[in-house]
Amino acid sequence: MSKQSEAKESQGYVAKAVPAYCMNCAHYCSDIVQRNGHFGGVYHDETNRRCGKGGFAVKKQGTCNEHKWPTP
Repeated sequence: MSKQSEAKESQGYVAKAVPAYCMNCAHYCSDIVQRNGHFGGVYHDETNRRCGKGGFAVKKQGTCNEHKWPTP
């Protein structure tokens, strides 16, 4: 290994950050509602965005200290 790669590894360097938003949290809950559009189309709206842990309303790009990455 080179000195640069060893330094990156020891510092935990990440080339591209993945923000810990509510929308990618395991606790994030929402409802998908279908509604009829014009000319026979169907739209899907996301409603009732909530935190499954705390039960309060959240924004998709909100954050908190209890963020948990979903398991694959």
